[in-house]
Amino acid sequence: MLSQSEELADREVAQDIFSKLSRSRSFYGFLAADIMASDYTYNHKTHNISYGETITLEKNKSIKRALELFALGYLGQARQEWYLATSKLKERERIVAANLALRWGWHKASIQTMIQLKSWDSLTERFPVAHKDIFTRYARELDIPISWSLAVARQESAFMPDAKSSAGARGLMQLMPSTAGIIARSEGIKYSSRNKLLEADFNIRLGSHYLRWMLGRYDNNRILASAAYNAGPGNVDKWLDADADLDVWIETIPFKETRNYVKNVLAYSAIYNYLLEQESPFIFSGEKEQFGNRKPSEKVSVQTHLSVKGV
Repeated sequence: MLSQSEELADREVAQDIFSKLSRSRSFYGFLAADIMASDYTYNHKTHNISYGETITLEKNKSIKRALELFALGYLGQARQEWYLATSKLKERERIVAANLALRWGWHKASIQTMIQLKSWDSLTERFPVAHKDIFTRYARELDIPISWSLAVARQESAFMPDAKSSAGARGLMQLMPSTAGIIARSEGIKYSSRNKLLEADFNIRLGSHYLRWMLGRYDNNRILASAAYNAGPGNVDKWLDADADLDVWIETIPFKETRNYVKNVLAYSAIYNYLLEQESPFIFSGEKEQFGNRKPSEKVSVQTHLSVKGV
């Protein structure tokens, strides 16, 4: 049994930990900010790029060739050319290149260039609001948060329309052809070939429907729905534990890939809310209520082995 002074000391230590943690742009940073009732930390760095800098870089023969290949739809060759070209650029030129790629709608190139540069705070380039009109249309039609569907696509493929996984998933939202077929038949959507999944609009449409299915299955809980999108609803049904707090539940997901996936998608959702200038809590109250029944003072524990790596 702890004395009053010991309990007070424990609370002060916890407050200090949460306060420091809340200043990081990460899953646990956003979670700590909620506990502290403080603003989320984004550390967003913007780059003022002049017209002259852009024009100069566009004249670079290798960059020009990469952009032409991208425009013609030779995406694999374009990526090879782009990565080779940007590897020879100076730091400022790479920043200009990432912004240029964004202007061309080449989201993967923008993301990858900033990752190679380790420019982690360049959120505009690292988290492009890709295909905004398409994501907005299906988010409104299906009543899902656009920040969440963007976050899923950012995690799944970094907005590569031609992405193909070793397991056979295809396109922006990495849909398995068999799953895509089930969705299409159920929703009355014509699905003639798996190559249709490489079309951005079609892939986002089916992916958004699948997100809506998972939200419906798990009472509008993005945490469970995100896990199901990655690992399958059958696995999530087996993992359900109403007694576990949400952070504990996530950290005890048996699949490491899914653990990281859920934390990334939730953190990316917060970043997209920020970029879209949407005010939204990191975790909705209804989502929290589906986890654990302990008092607020007992709800969250920070263990030293947990990764608090920023995004």
